[in-house]
Amino acid sequence: MPIKLVASSIVGLCWLLEFSKKEPAGVIYSKRSQRKDRRIEDIQRVEGKRRLNNVDKIFRGFAQRSMGLQLTRLQSAAKVKTRVDELCESINSSDPQVRARIQRRSGFTTKKLHHFCFLPEDREVVLRGINAGVKQLVLEELLGRRLEEAGQLNQPAAISSIAALNISAFSRLHFEEIP
Repeated sequence: MPIKLVASSIVGLCWLLEFSKKEPAGVIYSKRSQRKDRRIEDIQRVEGKRRLNNVDKIFRGFAQRSMGLQLTRLQSAAKVKTRVDELCESINSSDPQVRARIQRRSGFTTKKLHHFCFLPEDREVVLRGINAGVKQLVLEELLGRRLEEAGQLNQPAAISSIAALNISAFSRLHFEEIP
C-alpha cells in the first residue's frame, strides 16, 4: 500500500513543483480570467441536488435549450441537416431504417465543442446540456405540431418550461416516446 501511495504522489508532486514556480498573483489572475459560459453554471447549480427550486429548474432548462439552439444554428450554418430535424423525421417515420437514426451519432457536436466556452473539466456537462437542449427542441417541435393540428396555440417556451419543471420525467423520456 505505501508503494502505491508513493507512486501516485509522484505525479502530484511533479505538478505541485511546477505549479509552485508560478507567482501567486499570476495563478489567481489566470484562474479568474478563464471565461466560462454562464449556462454551464446554471446547469451545474442543480446537478446532484435532490431538492430543486423551480427557479433553478427553469434556468437549467433554458440553459440547456439555449445550448441546443446554438448547436442547431451551427449545423444550419454548416449546411447540414440539424439533429433536431433528423430526430423529428425519425420519430415520425414508420420505416425501421429511418427510426434507427435516432441512435446514430454524427460526431458533429464534439467537432464543434470549441464554439462553446467552457473549461476542460466541464466537457461532459456541456455535452449533456447540448443533448438535453436538443431533446427539448424536438419535444417543442413535435408537441407544437400536435397542438397546431388540434387547433391549439403553440407556445414553444411553455413546452420547454413544463419540461424543465418536470426534470426527472423529462430526463427519462426517450425520443421514441415523444408524441
